[in-house]
Amino acid sequence: MRFLQSLLFLILFSNSLVAQDAYLDALFAELETTYNITGGKVIMQDSEEENVSATVTYGNINATVQTSDDNPFKIYHSIMVNGEGTNPWDAGLSQRNINNIAKNDNVLVAFWIRGTSDEVDPKVNFFVEDAMTFEKELFLTLDLKEEWTQYLIPYKSIDLYTVDHLAVGLHLAYGTQLVEYGGVTLINYKNEYSLQDLPTKQGAGPYDGFADDAPWRAEADTRIDKYRKADMKIKFTDGEGTPLKQWDIKVKMKRHEFEFGTAVNASLFADNANRNTAYEQKLENIDGKGNGFNAFVFENALKWRAWEGEWPTDKTGKYRALDWLAGTGATVRGHNLLWPGWDVLPDRMELSKDNPTYLVNQINSRINTMLNDSRISTHIRDWDVINEIAVIRDIENALKGTPGYETGREIYAEVFKQVKQIDPGITTYLNDYITIGSNRDSGELYDDYKKFIKEIQDAGGDIDGIGFQAHIGGSPTAPQKVYDILEDFYQTFGTEAKITEYDTDRQITGDVSKKYMEDFLTIILSHQSVKGFLMWGFWDGAHWKDNAPMFNLDWTIKPAGEAFIDKVYNEWWVDETIRLDEEGYLNLRPFKGDYEFYLEETNETFEFKLTGDTTATIVGSLIISTSEVDFDEEFALFPNPAEDFITLSNKSNQDFDFTIVDLTGRQLYQGKGYHNYQLDMSNQMTGVYLVHVKMANRSFTKKIFKH
Repeated sequence: MRFLQSLLFLILFSNSLVAQDAYLDALFAELETTYNITGGKVIMQDSEEENVSATVTYGNINATVQTSDDNPFKIYHSIMVNGEGTNPWDAGLSQRNINNIAKNDNVLVAFWIRGTSDEVDPKVNFFVEDAMTFEKELFLTLDLKEEWTQYLIPYKSIDLYTVDHLAVGLHLAYGTQLVEYGGVTLINYKNEYSLQDLPTKQGAGPYDGFADDAPWRAEADTRIDKYRKADMKIKFTDGEGTPLKQWDIKVKMKRHEFEFGTAVNASLFADNANRNTAYEQKLENIDGKGNGFNAFVFENALKWRAWEGEWPTDKTGKYRALDWLAGTGATVRGHNLLWPGWDVLPDRMELSKDNPTYLVNQINSRINTMLNDSRISTHIRDWDVINEIAVIRDIENALKGTPGYETGREIYAEVFKQVKQIDPGITTYLNDYITIGSNRDSGELYDDYKKFIKEIQDAGGDIDGIGFQAHIGGSPTAPQKVYDILEDFYQTFGTEAKITEYDTDRQITGDVSKKYMEDFLTIILSHQSVKGFLMWGFWDGAHWKDNAPMFNLDWTIKPAGEAFIDKVYNEWWVDETIRLDEEGYLNLRPFKGDYEFYLEETNETFEFKLTGDTTATIVGSLIISTSEVDFDEEFALFPNPAEDFITLSNKSNQDFDFTIVDLTGRQLYQGKGYHNYQLDMSNQMTGVYLVHVKMANRSFTKKIFKH
C-alpha cells in the first residue's frame, strides 16, 4: 500500500512543489494576519506532497490521494472506512516527524477534515503520540461535518522526540464512513509564545456552539429558569401582623440547592500531615467573599487500594478530613466502592483471579466494611458504587462462565442490591467516562454501556444516578451534545445525574477555557436530571494532571476559575438589599437554595430554604410557609373544614411547636404538642387559617377552613 501511494503521488504531483509551498505560506500568513503569530518551525514534512508520500495507512480502509482547487490545501487523503472495528484504532493512518521536538516546546497542530456516512455519525480520533510507547501528547475525538473544517490546536510537548519518534494521525474504525483529511502540519514555536497565546480553532470556533448567538443558549436559559429557580413571595409583618411597608431587607444566598464542588486530597487539610492552609481556606472561601464549595468527594482516600494502603493519609486522617468536610455543611460523596480493574484493586484480587468465590466474598466484605463504618456512613449518603464498567472489565471476565455468572456482569447488580440492603438510604451511582468526557454519543462502546446499565436494572440493581465523568479533551464536547447525552440517559433509565469529574486538557487555555467553563455549567444546569457538578481537583498543586480548572500552583486564578466564580457566586447568586413593597412583600425568582434575610431596623436575621415556588409570611421572628405538601407527609389535620375543634396529629410521634395565624399574619394560638393535640376553634370566625408546625429544625404549614 505504501509503495502504491508513493507511485501515485509521483505520477500526479511531480511538478507541484510550488503549490505545496503555497499552502504552508498561506497558513503562516493566516497565523500572522489573524492571530499575530509569527515564526515557528515545521516539524513534519516541508510540503503537502511530502506529507502525503510519508503517510502510512492500515486496516479495513481504501485510501486514495485527491487534488483540490477550492481549498487552501491542494492535496488530501480520501479514505473509505469499510466497517466498525473492535477498537477505533483498528484502522487508521499516520506519519512521523522529520525535526526534533524538545520537552516543553509549545506546538501548534493544523489540519483540515470532513466526513460523511449513511450508517453512523462520522467520527475519528486525532492523535499526536510517542511512536514507540503510544503515550499521547494530544488525543481528540472529533465529530466530523460534511463541510471542510479547519482545526488549530496548541499543545505543550511532555517529552523529547528525535526524528521519526513522533506519530501524527487518525483512528478511523468507528464504522462505515468516508473521511477526507489534508493540510496537516505541526509548527514548533518552542518558548516564543506561551500556550495561551497560540490559537485554538475548530471551524467557526473552538467547539460547536461557541458563538454567542448559538441557538442552544436561549433554550438553556429557559430550562434553567424552569428547573433551577422558584418564585419567592414572602410577606414580612410585625408580631401583630402589620405589614413592614417599604422596609429594606438584605437578601443573601448562603448555598445553592445544586451541588457545585470539587474532589479533594484528604492529606492537605483538617490538621493532617501535609496540611496546606491556603488549600483548606479555599475550600470554604473559593470566591474571596466567604462562599465555599457545597459538595466534596475524596479523589483517592476511599478507593479500595487506597483505603487498605492508608494513603494519601492514614485512616485516622481520613476520618478527620471527613468530619471537617461535613462540618462545612457541604454534601460529601463516596468514591468508590468497586472499581473492577486489577491495577486499581488490592494485589490479592488479581492473584486470586481463578477463584471466583474468593473474588465475590472479597467484594462483599469490602462493601460491608465501608457502609457499616459509622464514621463514614454518618456523613456519606451518596456513593459511586461501581466505577468504569464500560472499559474496565477484569472482574467481569474473571467471573464469566462460572456458576451464577454467565456474563460475569451479574456481579454488578449484586453489588447494587447489597448496598441498598445494608443502607436503603444510600444514593447509588454508576460512574464512567465514556460519554461526555470521551465526546461520544453513539457507537459500540456507548451502546454496550447502556446495555450494561439495563442489565443491572433488569436484575434488580437499584441505580439512583449516573455519574458522568467529564475529563474534556482538546476538542471539547459541544454543549448541545452534552445535553443530548444527558437527555438520552434520562429518557432511557429515568435516573438522576451528576457531573462527577470535570477538567480539561491543557491545550484548552485562555479565553477558550473560560468560555467553555461558562457554557458547560450552563448546559448541565439546564438539564432537569443533573443534581451536581464536581471538578476533579481545583488547584494545580493537587491535580492528577497538574492542570486543575481554577488555580495555578501559586494560587493565581485561571480564566476558567474566574468563569466558575462569576457564574456560581455572581450571576446565579443573590446578595443585595431589596425594599419591600407597600404590602410588605418581597418578590423574587432566584435560584433554589438556602437564604438569609436581615432586617436592619430590628437587627433580626431569618434563615429560609427555597425548594420550590413558595408564598410565606414572616410574623415577627416566625417564618410561616404556605406549602402543604410536606405537611401532609408528617402530620394529619382533621376535620378540614373544621367546626369547633380540630385535631393535629404527628405521624412520627415527635415533639412539635405549633402556631395558628389568620391570613393577615396575626397570631392566634401558640403551643407545644407531642402525638395528638386538640385545638378549640369555636371562638374564631368563619374563614381560612394557617396552621404552622415546627419540628426538628423543619417547618410545615397547612391551610384549614373554619365553618
